[in-house]
Amino acid sequence: MFSAEERSHIVQIWNYLSGHEAIFGTELLQRLFTVYPSTKSYFPPLIPGLELTQMQNHGEQILMAVGVAVDNMYDLRTALSGLADLHAYSLRVEPTNFHVSLGALLSIHSFFFPIFSLLTQTLS
Repeated sequence: MFSAEERSHIVQIWNYLSGHEAIFGTELLQRLFTVYPSTKSYFPPLIPGLELTQMQNHGEQILMAVGVAVDNMYDLRTALSGLADLHAYSLRVEPTNFHVSLGALLSIHSFFFPIFSLLTQTLS
């Protein structure tokens, strides 16, 4: 699926994000909700006064799943099948939203780590 060079780049990028999942995950959701307001409909109503905490928690969960994907690049289908089924069948998230989320993640990474902007454009 990925060449050795691509896997190396993916791990290198992930190493910058790893350990900061809540921070970058919150930024991802904020950008996603700003640019694509319709994506808010897939999330439970944010409770006034707890919006930031809720976004931090879910943003962290999103990026922890990315970490699982990075750790299991050789078998993504098995590693993420439970999460895929949850989003497809229970939550009924439109598949196009995952591409939109990836774009938001790549823009965050390019913003915070400009040295990787060319690499992230190549991977998108």
